[in-house]
Amino acid sequence: MPRSSPRRGGGARLCAMPLYHFCLLFAFLAAVPAGAAELRVLSPGPEDCEDLAQRLSLLPRGRQEPARSLGEEGIQLCQEGQVRQGVAKLRRALRTAQHHPRAVPAN
Repeated sequence: MPRSSPRRGGGARLCAMPLYHFCLLFAFLAAVPAGAAELRVLSPGPEDCEDLAQRLSLLPRGRQEPARSLGEEGIQLCQEGQVRQGVAKLRRALRTAQHHPRAVPAN
């Protein structure tokens, strides 16, 4: 009775694996647009300050502390020309206004 070798058929599978990986890589590269390799970082501008301040004003918690004072600081920084710091404060104010704290159990 002929015994089958454990190596038989295994070699074909090993040769197919690199081809499979190559095809997978080719499909991935074909799906990615050519311009996607470039990453552009845009500096915030005064319009970002206005947009964030407007979004903050629409939130009910935007008029409560600490979001209100953070927003005021951010607007002041933007008006002084420190746009990057102003946008950072306004984003922090938005996060604070959007945060829903959990109810603290009474002891």
